[in-house]
Amino acid sequence: YSNSRKSVVPSEMTASLSELENLISADSDVEADFDALQLGRLLSNFVYELSDRKQFIFMSRYYACESIDKIATDLSLSRSMVNKELASIRNDLKKRLESEGYMI
Repeated sequence: YSNSRKSVVPSEMTASLSELENLISADSDVEADFDALQLGRLLSNFVYELSDRKQFIFMSRYYACESIDKIATDLSLSRSMVNKELASIRNDLKKRLESEGYMI
């Protein structure tokens, strides 16, 4: 994630995290872990701000990996409507990520 971010982790944070580097597994990349945590928070906040229906559609498709047909059936919507909602959600997510400095 660190290469896909425009913004840089503040130098004091980098310095303080580097002080803990010896305590963390050699396989761990502190900056990448920090970026992953930040991205997770951003995604969580984004989903929380969606309407109930859009939350259901997003979570069903991208967390539970449900088919478009299953989501449409569950919500009594057409397949086309679910596709339109997903496109709208993805577009809004892209805008949010870009506004937070992520390169898409």
